[in-house]
Amino acid sequence: MSNNFKYRLLADWDIPLHTSDIEAVMLFKGKNIRGCNFLYNEELVFETKNLTITNYVDEVEGPGVWAYAAYSRDFKGGLTLCATNICEIYDTLSIIVNSDHGSVIGTLKGFPGDFLDIDLKVDFGYVFTGWDSDDYTFADPSLAVQSILLEKTITINANFEPAKFNLSLSSVVDENGDPIGLVDETLSGLKDYLSDAPIKAINTNSHEFTEWIGINIADKYSIETTIKIDRDNMIAIADFQAVELNFDLSESDGIPFALEDDSIEEETVVIVEGDFDSFSYGEELEASFFISEYTDGDDEYVFRYNSIEHDGDYDGIPKYKIDEFTYVDENGNDIKDQIQDLDEEYDEEYGEYYVYFTINKNVTIKPIISEYDPT
Repeated sequence: MSNNFKYRLLADWDIPLHTSDIEAVMLFKGKNIRGCNFLYNEELVFETKNLTITNYVDEVEGPGVWAYAAYSRDFKGGLTLCATNICEIYDTLSIIVNSDHGSVIGTLKGFPGDFLDIDLKVDFGYVFTGWDSDDYTFADPSLAVQSILLEKTITINANFEPAKFNLSLSSVVDENGDPIGLVDETLSGLKDYLSDAPIKAINTNSHEFTEWIGINIADKYSIETTIKIDRDNMIAIADFQAVELNFDLSESDGIPFALEDDSIEEETVVIVEGDFDSFSYGEELEASFFISEYTDGDDEYVFRYNSIEHDGDYDGIPKYKIDEFTYVDENGNDIKDQIQDLDEEYDEEYGEYYVYFTINKNVTIKPIISEYDPT
């Protein structure tokens, strides 16, 4: 599209002489586009020391910026600007850019018929998806670099979407490199930049969640929380601690027993050595059971257990025997086949029953005891 513009440019200059050694005054007339040099110049040299231009009239046809400038020249050739008058034939045209997540590099002002080259520098965390405009049709709007033919002031829009950054969820590992807890691995993967991505740890029978290790985590002590995605390859690691489990002892029906540190009464049948308390999942535990027996030497039932009263060997006759051990949970259910690393032994020399296991559940041991029948 081309437009013809006609404007009248008036100049009324009285150009004084600045020094007594003025040689001449020159008048330059030319067209200046976008602050560049004159496209052409006309030099008028007046061999006079006084110059007055009154109602100088010139009809010009655009587009462009026309400028008149008057200079004085001294005898050494030095030029001094005396006066100037610049008139824009019309307003420059513009490209108005709407860009929330990027900056435009290039010229955004010009005149009809100009090609303006622009490039888009996209902000971190975003992906450019294309240009659109109600005022301009792009040959290929997917290109960040454009050469736009300027025919009017236009508004263009740069469109973006968040970049996808990777999030990885995991659990701390044991000395063998095996995870000791669980995370919801379905929540790992690509996430939008600056999104609040959900993360979730999962308690197991052996371990319970304690905290998250990582950055930008909303609540590091919450088993379910969010993480702010602000970079690629983000990692959130769930830390766990071993579950506290109880190891208890149940008295055999009608048979008095005592722990090793308890006072031992005459009617005591079983002495138990071991710790009965709360333990962390995976601890190796043991308990020892001593049964009273009859000795011919003193006609008494005693414990063949040298840390209590007696030393040496005994050829006595046991009064009781342990038929078996039962293992029950807090609801009274038999869980013997679920106990980890369970081993039961009997030492005839010392009359001692052993139970070894790795605690992996709340468990109560109950010995089933009956009177010994030597026949």
